[in-house]
Amino acid sequence: MDDFYSKSGSRIADKNIRVGQGESAGKPPSVAGFEYAFSKQTVNNGGLTSNINIWNPHIESTNDHSLSQIWVVDNTSIPALQTAEVGVTADPLTFGDSKSRLFVYWTKDNYAHTGCYNLRCSGFVQTNNSVYLGGSFVNYSTPGGTQVEIQASWQHSAPGADWWLLYQNQWIGYYPAIL
Repeated sequence: MDDFYSKSGSRIADKNIRVGQGESAGKPPSVAGFEYAFSKQTVNNGGLTSNINIWNPHIESTNDHSLSQIWVVDNTSIPALQTAEVGVTADPLTFGDSKSRLFVYWTKDNYAHTGCYNLRCSGFVQTNNSVYLGGSFVNYSTPGGTQVEIQASWQHSAPGADWWLLYQNQWIGYYPAIL
């Protein structure tokens, strides 16, 4: 388990969990120099659900960010990787401060020309405005103390259907299947 929390770029023995630095350690693709851990399962599915612990991490510079998310990935059309993402991020460049915030994100071309956070471009269709996408949280988890989490799900009813987002037991919107 120490490898999971390390920043050494090592890999964990479980073939479905990876820890690494930048592109040298494999997916997810991005700029070298970041630290990450991820787990994946490749299946045809109708959705997924996850509980995400909410932290208010220290961000050292405006170029840093922290992210915890679940994402549905369609990699059948590689290199045009498609994703629907939801989670918690602290990202000063995107949001103007280092508070942890709820976000959705999407891309249909491996982040080359499409995709954006929340409602900053067409894509995600919000149908329930009781949830503020990009909003910060009131409470955060504390080390050795109270743990705060959200529950999020991506679901669709059939191949080619819209991907719906269930957040804290409320349907809040969807990504149209056309994306």
